[in-house]
Amino acid sequence: MVVTMEEDRRWYRAAKGDAHQALKTAVDETLTAERPRIREQIEILRLFRQRMGAFVGYGLHLRGLDSRVSRNVLRSIAKTIQSRLVGMKAIPFFCSDGGDIELRSRLELLNAAVAGLFTSTGVEDKYAPLWCLHGILVGTGFVHAYADKDKGTACVERVYPWEVLVDPVDGLYGEPRTMYRLRWIDRPVLREMFPQSRFDAAIKGATVEQPDWARWTNGLGAPVRVIEAWHLPDDEGNGGRHILATTAGTLVDEPYEYDDFPIVAFHYSDPEEGYWPDGVGQSLYARQLEINRISEAIRETIRRLAWPRFLNPQGSQVSEQQLDNTIGAIIEHAPGLPPQIVAPPPLTRDPVQYLSDLVASCYEDEGVSQMAAQAQKPAGLQSGRSLRIYADQQDGRLRDPGEKWTHARCRLGKALVRAQREASKAKPKAVLLFTDPKARSTTSVVWNEIDLPDKGLEMTAQPVSSLPQTPAAKAALLEELYNSGSGVITLEEYRDGIDLPDVTALTEPSKAPRRTIEKILDAIVQTGTYTPPEAFFPLEMGRTLGAQRYCQAFNDDAPEPILALLRRWCLDCKDQQERMRPPPTTPQPPGPMPGEMPLDPSMMPPPEAPPEMMP
Repeated sequence: MVVTMEEDRRWYRAAKGDAHQALKTAVDETLTAERPRIREQIEILRLFRQRMGAFVGYGLHLRGLDSRVSRNVLRSIAKTIQSRLVGMKAIPFFCSDGGDIELRSRLELLNAAVAGLFTSTGVEDKYAPLWCLHGILVGTGFVHAYADKDKGTACVERVYPWEVLVDPVDGLYGEPRTMYRLRWIDRPVLREMFPQSRFDAAIKGATVEQPDWARWTNGLGAPVRVIEAWHLPDDEGNGGRHILATTAGTLVDEPYEYDDFPIVAFHYSDPEEGYWPDGVGQSLYARQLEINRISEAIRETIRRLAWPRFLNPQGSQVSEQQLDNTIGAIIEHAPGLPPQIVAPPPLTRDPVQYLSDLVASCYEDEGVSQMAAQAQKPAGLQSGRSLRIYADQQDGRLRDPGEKWTHARCRLGKALVRAQREASKAKPKAVLLFTDPKARSTTSVVWNEIDLPDKGLEMTAQPVSSLPQTPAAKAALLEELYNSGSGVITLEEYRDGIDLPDVTALTEPSKAPRRTIEKILDAIVQTGTYTPPEAFFPLEMGRTLGAQRYCQAFNDDAPEPILALLRRWCLDCKDQQERMRPPPTTPQPPGPMPGEMPLDPSMMPPPEAPPEMMP
């Protein structure tokens, strides 16, 4: 049977054991088409890192600029946008289409576990900033969520944009069904990852296949190229495949059942064509080069012309001892000439103004204020309300990237859930610990006990808090809402929302009563465990929260035993209030007025006899 090139490229249809050959052919052809994009992204990252030099083979040669640039506007704008987007920590959560109280209770635990996965895997601290920065700079950033089956937990891994390949035809409309990840791994490390003897041929015979832009592979001891590929299933769930292979053999070959890739992309903008959009780097690349050129020219002009030079004519009768660095020195020269002050001409205004206009255009086109990039505010803005309006205006141009960042975090949440599901299949009894820093509590769960099928569930993201990010502005807004008199927030909500580091110790005890009652009511609804109210509880708050939870459980079609326990809680709170009330006191006769002597009963006249009744 003769295998044509078109059939050979469809590695997801190849027989098991032979897929690595077709995969190598598909990756090599895709890599040829993607090479210009990869070179451009690497050059943008070099420019961002304040290194401006000629990329090998790229045809860019600027003499004297292979050093730290003096004014990196690209870095300033990208860092400003990054701080805005990373601060939008939208937490994804699952919501169901209907369902009873048991489903909602499991959803609460599942959503707490999803939030815990973002913390335990280091997404917020280690991976989200670089993931977001790559998307801002080159248009697309990636992270990879995978299952560590040895530990039974989900993990996240950094992915560089040039490691991901998409076939231009497959991704023409922005929704590819096949994705490749290209890496170079040290051969001994690869042997530790796959120690079984059946992988010896695939690891020993693997080659480097180093492209011209992968210069970092020169520092490894024995690098080999490893390809990981995914093909999504069709609408009926068939045909999905996941392969990890070298140039000499296959290491992993398994079905893939999900409708999305485990490599999660953050697109900064919408691509005009194909899969790859442009970022801030593509938009500002040419202007940053021009800024570097003008800055270098101004620097060289100052170095050569801004320092004074002495033109001492022959026979001027001025000795060299008089030509020193004394400020305002008087030099005697040939007689017959009037006294005069000699100063070198300063740098002309034109190149400086051109540089300022060029820098300003960069900020204007990207919708970033220069004052925001410098962490400054306009003069005259003092109140919290004016600062919030100013911040909202600054974020207007970043609304679309902010929504894309929120959707990317939702997709990462799905990928983490799927990775944890695969890890729990290998270790079903593995206990996961999830910590809520704000609640200061740790929850331990077994994933198989809280996991729910994807059917009927939809993941969305919590709205990003509308409160300001700075403590002073946040406190000012909450104080305005509390003092408005409209009842928008209560005193307890004000204390819970302020969340300032310097008053946390003061506000925590005041929030303890409400949390205690909510903990008891959660136990009633979720497990049917009843704890009666005590006399030291805020009983009126207990009755109010119990009635609210009863109405919610009634609307959720909770079973009758749960409703009976909630009714019992409300009645017990009422009885406890009755017992805590002091007994009524008997009114006493009024005492004597000040200054009056008390009357002696012996001196009182005898009471008159009642008149006799006539027959």
